[in-house]
Amino acid sequence: MGEVWKGRDTRLDRDVAIKNLPAGFAKDDQLRARFEREAKTISSLNHPNICTLFDVGQCDIPGEAAVHYLVMELIEGESLADRLVRGPLPLDQVLKVGAQIGDALDRAHRQGVVHRDLKPGNVMLTKAGAKLLDFGLAHISTGPGPVTSQTKMPTQSKPLTAEGTILGTFQYMAPEQLEGVETDGRTDIFALGAVLYEMATGRRAFQGSSRTSLIAAIISSQPEPISSVTKVTPPALDHVVRKCLEKDREDRWQSARDVAGQLRWIGETGSQADAVSPVRIRGRQRERLAWAVAAIGLASALALAAALVFQKAPPPGALRATIDPPPGEGLMPFDEFGVALSPDGRELAFVASGPDAKPGIWIRKLSGISSRPVPETDGAAYPFWSPDGVHLGFFADGKLKTIDLRGGSPRVIAEAPSGRGGSWGTRGTIVFAPNITAPIHQVRAEGGEAAPVTRYDEAKHATHRWPSFLPDGDHFLYLVRLRLTGRPEAGQLTLGSIGSGEETVLIDDSTNALYVEPGRLLFGRGSSLYAWRFDAARGRLSGQAVPIASEKLSYSEPKNFVSFTASDDGTLIYVPEVSATTEMRWFDRDGRPLELLGSAGVNLTPRISPDGAKVAYVRQESAQSLGDLWVRDLGYDRAVRVTQKSGFYGTPQWSPDSESIVFLCQQKGVPDLCIKSMHDGGEPRVLHESTTWKVPGSWL
Repeated sequence: MGEVWKGRDTRLDRDVAIKNLPAGFAKDDQLRARFEREAKTISSLNHPNICTLFDVGQCDIPGEAAVHYLVMELIEGESLADRLVRGPLPLDQVLKVGAQIGDALDRAHRQGVVHRDLKPGNVMLTKAGAKLLDFGLAHISTGPGPVTSQTKMPTQSKPLTAEGTILGTFQYMAPEQLEGVETDGRTDIFALGAVLYEMATGRRAFQGSSRTSLIAAIISSQPEPISSVTKVTPPALDHVVRKCLEKDREDRWQSARDVAGQLRWIGETGSQADAVSPVRIRGRQRERLAWAVAAIGLASALALAAALVFQKAPPPGALRATIDPPPGEGLMPFDEFGVALSPDGRELAFVASGPDAKPGIWIRKLSGISSRPVPETDGAAYPFWSPDGVHLGFFADGKLKTIDLRGGSPRVIAEAPSGRGGSWGTRGTIVFAPNITAPIHQVRAEGGEAAPVTRYDEAKHATHRWPSFLPDGDHFLYLVRLRLTGRPEAGQLTLGSIGSGEETVLIDDSTNALYVEPGRLLFGRGSSLYAWRFDAARGRLSGQAVPIASEKLSYSEPKNFVSFTASDDGTLIYVPEVSATTEMRWFDRDGRPLELLGSAGVNLTPRISPDGAKVAYVRQESAQSLGDLWVRDLGYDRAVRVTQKSGFYGTPQWSPDSESIVFLCQQKGVPDLCIKSMHDGGEPRVLHESTTWKVPGSWL
């Protein structure tokens, strides 16, 4: 949309680039506004990897249309697009250029600017480094809002001159751009992933013979792994690019700074960048499992594998192991009720629940192949160990409880209507989150009066949860989710202190976290797990966060908790994401499968009405999303959505006359019991307000 000339600034004696808006374009209000927006955008950015703006103005010519112009830095070099004509870049250049582009995007995003047209043609390669150009389509972000239609989308890198030629910019568009929904900095991160892929392979990440097939590829397919195209590429780069190109923005890197940091880390560690082999535990839900563990020197394998989190190269014989739940048991849905390693790393406590039993705590020695239940822990959630490994703390029946594993019944320590995590310090104090809308509290481990230790602002904070002590027994980590941030699932990892009451934000976008020696802070972001160098004595982070799990982790909704645990010796266990796609199917009395009922998806807890005419069930869009209650009429084979607001619903039960349903519905912190008549078109009404979890069993 503009012409660029080489010019001379006679006042400062320097060569410059002059970009002017052609006369025909200057008559178009939208194009003129775009030109002016580019000037304002660039003027707000000052970064060595962003082209510098020197001046902007309008030249009035008698008898002719005014000339609008920008005076910009003249960049000597070639565009990344021209360089890629000669093939892929060497790995060190991919990492260097990619990190510089990431730095430029990070500066723009911190100024509220979304580029929206990142592509090789808008990156210049110079002796001093990469330069990001053309902010003509940048969006000044003041909050969620619509994007332009596709008729006003980013510029083409080459004209559409013949059948089969693809619009260049479409190659780098994120799915949300193609779908015409709001954009943010993560939209640029998708484009950065596509650019990184092309730099590393010489191929475009997404290809098609027509615009339609190209859009379909971007929305629904994944590019071939970089390591399968270029064998010398470290798998860690595959991980970085793959995460950039996630279809769901929530699953991508959440900041360009993270991407730049990862690329620099790969460059610093070289071929050792993928020396991470943590132990993992695999959860399977709603099905009976056989116990299966490879008997291959498990105890030593776990210790060796876990140590890799903090070493640049794997020790000899390091192995990755998988641990399944006990026979007939399964981890709780989405594994959100916690796993906990003992301080010495020898035993694992986890919550399991069979189809006919409440959740309870089980313990497994990592050196063995069997698990044992902990008596009197029905309904338990979020277990945590005492420093000596003799006691467990947990939440059940609206209380914080502890139990001596050598024998005895659980002791009630404090009220906790909907406990969200606890930690047992070396000074005999427990910090815990008693409710989802309350500050973190402290209480003596032997019991007593609980008192708040964080400052909770109901208007500002959505929740304080997941406390975790540091070794000194005074400072602790905890998560703060803020209200009205535009991204309610993101949390601030905060450092608190029992003694001083001081509170310091450590990480702006985090989930739960743990500190492990030697000096690492482990935390989640989205569905990924990271390690960050942390000085516990000074409460300071240093260096860059690095990923320590190649898979997505299982997480609860909202995304403030990923299921992982680590011990003082560095042993790490995490729960990876598993597909929860299910199908409802009829079976005959001999167990032979018959036809499907509806379509496959995340269909949960189906219940047939007493008259056999209807099925009530919960359906979710994905394993990590909330869902709605549906009823399918078997006579007409059609489904009706019962709840009109997505939320937490579950375990529907029919009335004896098949005319009403009672079910769990989360109106506040703890799910209530709601009731809905099949003849009432309104919203369900609350039948019973709950202070603790209550699940409807039957209706007589």
